[in-house]
Amino acid sequence: MVLRGRWAIEPETSCSYLGAEEARFEAMWLTEVDDEALNTLIAQGYRHFGRSFFRPYCPACHACVPIRLPVECFRETRSVRKTINRARHLSIRVGTPHASPEAFDLYRAHKTRFAQQAGGQEDLRYEAFVRAFFHPFAFARVLEIREGEHLLAVSHFDLTGD
Repeated sequence: MVLRGRWAIEPETSCSYLGAEEARFEAMWLTEVDDEALNTLIAQGYRHFGRSFFRPYCPACHACVPIRLPVECFRETRSVRKTINRARHLSIRVGTPHASPEAFDLYRAHKTRFAQQAGGQEDLRYEAFVRAFFHPFAFARVLEIREGEHLLAVSHFDLTGD
């Protein structure tokens, strides 16, 4: 198992999900992660953006529950089929992460919902966006949803052996 980087407990901030709670994260800035280490981190509740791996470390609250979706267990229900039919005009692309100005515009629009919260005034420069989301880990993938040429959504995810 390969895992190289730095580890820290971040200071408490106002929780961006449960406003009345204080949040704290255990965080690692990793430069190298193999598939076995990634599976171990995910099983222990870590998420990541680029090289920044983190999990909630809130002594007074345990409301954040990480989930993994076992794809082989997915069953298409009637409501899923209806949703797919309503979205037939959208195109979906899955590939390796790549930065773009239009993805950056979506990110900035998303960040406006956190602007009034503690820690919400982060660096919104394009270079910081690229550093935060686009480290070339072998397991990193991105899903893009478009309506015609217009980018509607971007979702970063990891493709693991598990």
